[in-house]
Order: sequence, then C-alpha cells, then structure tokens
Amino acid sequence: MEKWVSKIEATSMFKVTERTLDNWVKSGKINKTRKNGQICYEVSKIMGERNVFEHKEASSSPADIARPVEVEVEKESGPSKNELVLEARLDEKRTQINILSEKLEAKYKDLNTLALNNGSVSEKAQLFQNEIESLRNEKESLRNEKEAVLKQKDVLSEKSFSRFGTYLFVLMMILFIAMAIGVYVWKNKETEKIFLVNSTQLKANLTKLDQTIEKISLDKDKLRLEIDKIVKNQEISLQKKTSELLIKLDELYKQLINKEKLISEEKEKTFLSNQKISEEKKHASELRKQLERLQKHQKELILENSALKIKIGISEALKNQQVNSEKKANPRKNNENHAMENSTE
Repeated sequence: MEKWVSKIEATSMFKVTERTLDNWVKSGKINKTRKNGQICYEVSKIMGERNVFEHKEASSSPADIARPVEVEVEKESGPSKNELVLEARLDEKRTQINILSEKLEAKYKDLNTLALNNGSVSEKAQLFQNEIESLRNEKESLRNEKEAVLKQKDVLSEKSFSRFGTYLFVLMMILFIAMAIGVYVWKNKETEKIFLVNSTQLKANLTKLDQTIEKISLDKDKLRLEIDKIVKNQEISLQKKTSELLIKLDELYKQLINKEKLISEEKEKTFLSNQKISEEKKHASELRKQLERLQKHQKELILENSALKIKIGISEALKNQQVNSEKKANPRKNNENHAMENSTE
C-alpha cells in the first residue's frame, strides 16, 4: 500500500531535515510528487524497512521487554508524533484560510473600483462574483479537510484512551508486584523506601497521563470553537460586502437610468429646436420668394413707367411738330393764338 505524506509530516515522522529527504529521493528510498499545491512523499518502502528493523531489535532483546513500559508512559505524557503532525496540518490550513480571506478582500476592492467605472459594470461584476464563488468553494474544501484532520485527531485521542487503559492495566500489575515485594521485604527499610519511591513515580506518571488527556480534549474543543468563529465571521463579512456591492450596483443602475432620461429629454429638445429652425427656414424662403415677386413687379412697373414716359414724349413731340407746322403755315393765326394765350394767362 502506498502512503503519501506532506513535507512537514515526513520531517516530523522521521526526525530529519528536508536535505536528507531529498537525498532519500535521489537514492530511491522514497518518491516525491506535488499534490494540491504541496510537496508529498511516498514513504511505504522506508516505513517497511523501519518496521523490520524495529521487529529485529525487539526479537534480539527479549529480556528487556518489561523496561520500555516506563519509557512509553513517560513519552505519552507529552504530545505524540501524530498529534504534532495534525497540529502542523491545522496551522497550514489556517494560513491557507488567511490567504483566501486576503484574496477575497482584494477581489471586493477590485469590484468597488469597477463599480465606479461606467463601462460594462455588470459583466465585470459577474466575473468577479464567479471568482468569489470559486474561492468560497476552495474555502469549503479547506474546511472539509480541517474536519477530516479533526476527525483524525479524535481517532488519535480515542487511541490514546485505549493506550491509557492498557497502561493502567500494566501499572496495576506493576503495583501489585511492588506490593507483593513490599509485603515480602516489609522488614527491610531500604526495600520500603524503594517501594515508596516507585509508588510516587507511578502516581506522578498517572497524573501526567490524566493531564495530557485533559489537555488534548481542551485543545480539541478550543480548535473547534476557533474554527467556528472564523467561519462565522468570514460568512458575516461576505454577506455584508455582497449586500454593499448590490446596493452600489443598484445606485449605479439608477444613475444610468437618470442619464438616459436626460439624454432623451435633450434629444427631444434638439428635435423641437430643429423643427423650429426648419419652420423659420421655410418662412424665410417664402419671404424671399415674395421679395423676388415684388422685385419683379417693381421692374415691370418701372418698365411700364418708362414706356409711358416714352409714349408721352413721343405724343408731345408729335404735338409740337403739329404746332410748329401750323405756325409755319399760318403765322397770323399763330400770333392770335399767342395773344389769346397771354390774355387767358
């Protein structure tokens, strides 16, 4: 079975540095790949070698079976390797959540800047809304991974409880043996002192085990509360920011509607003014036509007047010729007529 672990888990599991892990990859002891944006190592081969080595050591020294009980009890007083790995994974998830929250804030800022511009606001806002949904999905996946980590931690705590029961049984057996030894060597004071020291050490180990179990349960509850608070706060902030964005988009839509109304009113005004201008142009053209008609009539009257003057001049000239001819023909009569004219004057 292949077993893939992260870089932090591998370093904490084998208590080595990243350089030694790279050397193991080069030598072919482990395999290296990238999964979900982080480096992972396949450690089934080296784990098998390690288990074989531990089995050989355990089979080579059967006389020392009773001694590691106390050592394991003392080790279990502190946090185990799996718990440290889970804590590291939880820290990674927290950092990823913080990075996602920063990305969300940056996207909201970009949405606010786009809302101030008038060009295709709804399309850009929809694109950023889709990005926000993808980030939310990533956040949900991270939350699910956190829940899986917490479940693993619960499983480990249950295992620690089962270990605690076995350790209690072993300790009770040790206490029973110690009591038998104490009864057997009751008269010896040195053996009595040794019995007291062993009993105090056993009590101290039991108290340490109780304290570690309580710490694990308290840390688990604290982590759950912190994660719930972070998720609730982020959901509230997301709801507030989305509501603010919707309000701003409504305001922009109203402003666009008002601008369209103003543009339509201005178009109507320009249309009316153009109609008035066309009517005035028509009136001016009619006045020009009337003026041209009057000028033509004036020219006709002038021509008629000149023709009449010419006719009158011709008639006067004819009359003068007749008078002159008559004067030349009858000068006496002409003198009489002239005298008559003077008398009449």
